[in-house]
Amino acid sequence: MPFALPFPSTLGSSTWLLASCLLLAPAAGALLWQKRRLSARLRRAHSNLMAQHVEIVRHREQLGMVLGAMSSLVVEVDPQGTVLRLHSTAFPYRTDLPAMPEGAPLVRLLPLKDPEALARLLESARRCAAPQQAELEADIEGRSLRFFVTASMMDDHRALLVARDMTPLHEARRAVARQERLHAALARHAADGVAVVDADGIIRYLSPGMQTVLGLRTTPRPGAGFESLLAGEDQEAFLRQMAVVLPEAGKTARFEARARKAGGGEAVLEIHAANLLHEPDVAGVVLNCRDITCQRRYQEELRRQAFCDPLTGLANRALFMDRLEHAMARMARKETYSYAVLAIDLDRFKRVNESLGHDNGDQLLLRVGQILKNCMRKVDTLARLQGDDFVVLLDEIGDKLEVIRVAVRIRTALAQPHMVDGVEVSLRSSVGIVYGDYSCTCPEQVLRDAETALRWAKAHGSEGYKVFHATMHKQAMAQLELEADIRKGLERNEFFLNFQPIVSLETRQVVGMEALLR
Repeated sequence: MPFALPFPSTLGSSTWLLASCLLLAPAAGALLWQKRRLSARLRRAHSNLMAQHVEIVRHREQLGMVLGAMSSLVVEVDPQGTVLRLHSTAFPYRTDLPAMPEGAPLVRLLPLKDPEALARLLESARRCAAPQQAELEADIEGRSLRFFVTASMMDDHRALLVARDMTPLHEARRAVARQERLHAALARHAADGVAVVDADGIIRYLSPGMQTVLGLRTTPRPGAGFESLLAGEDQEAFLRQMAVVLPEAGKTARFEARARKAGGGEAVLEIHAANLLHEPDVAGVVLNCRDITCQRRYQEELRRQAFCDPLTGLANRALFMDRLEHAMARMARKETYSYAVLAIDLDRFKRVNESLGHDNGDQLLLRVGQILKNCMRKVDTLARLQGDDFVVLLDEIGDKLEVIRVAVRIRTALAQPHMVDGVEVSLRSSVGIVYGDYSCTCPEQVLRDAETALRWAKAHGSEGYKVFHATMHKQAMAQLELEADIRKGLERNEFFLNFQPIVSLETRQVVGMEALLR
């Protein structure tokens, strides 16, 4: 119910005033408390607003620093592509761009080769309500530049465009693409092949050149080892070489191996293996393979020409002397080892060439070579020195009689009739024999002694063969010295004639004269 103070007529004035104060004090205190509380709230709100303002200013400064450090073009546009605000950034072409006020079309700021591309990008961002990106090309001061443009809708009337210069990246991509095309062309047309295998030898890559070398139309099945492409014992040799390069990063090895070709036949490969398992981009053992099949064939042909007789295909003098030198060295190391050399000459073979022609003579020499080969063992060496001169190295002879039996067998086989151009020809031969001993110090001495024995067989051997003896060499040397002395005496006029009379004992008359050269 309403509260009313007593009328002051019934109370004293002072009493009434005191009563009034006592009654109004609680209400005044409440008002004062409310005022203080509201003031505190206002101070806190003001403090919060000031803190938020400071934070906004700080974030704005940070955003400005971020934008200032960006190398992209950042601009706000409306849906029609009109510039609303151009943010200050470190865009590298800012000095090249035309000075333009806000409200101008964006195509003046970013002169694209396709002006409609920007409108399509903005429309797509508005329709999808999500950021849209595109790589666009622009012409600035006569330079063709590429920009990666991102369009994002800020609200229904404002979009944010960020254009980042992608020209260096684009040029780097083009350079990488050119390098890739170059490497692909080199790998495709290189004469050498390249293969990459893992630590287990499993093929991870075969270059087109490698497939061409091996005649492969398709790549090997997954999980195939490189050794499966090699022939025979070369597979084990490849695995041994892999064991050499695997323990150490960067280790290399060079070796040769024979590879099986898909169409049949073999190719000789010179392989350079490099352990690049530690290289992340390679992670394997790189095998550079060079086809040296033709080179090896040429080398074999050169070797054949250097050590083989071109007519008969037998060993020539160089190869025979090399085999003889090895036999002499073996005899020096092993007391039980022995050898013998036979020099063979066809008697009157010159008549065959003169009567039947050199072509028929060559055919007869081919037949003689085959006959001699049939009279020997595989361990022996048969060589043709020149013309109709043949020589034989008998290796590991048991006794000296075995050598005599070989000489007799050779003479008997050659004495059989031979038909040459419809003419029956019987060949007689002479054989000079020398047994290996320690008196000869070089192969030339052994061959010299065999030829000395051959000359004795042709001159004095009724059996058709002669075994060398030291006296033969002495007599040959004496005869050679005598011939040299006579030649020198004739040049120096050291000879004179003595006439010696011939007297008949019955009549004691001079019946003639004998001229003596002194």
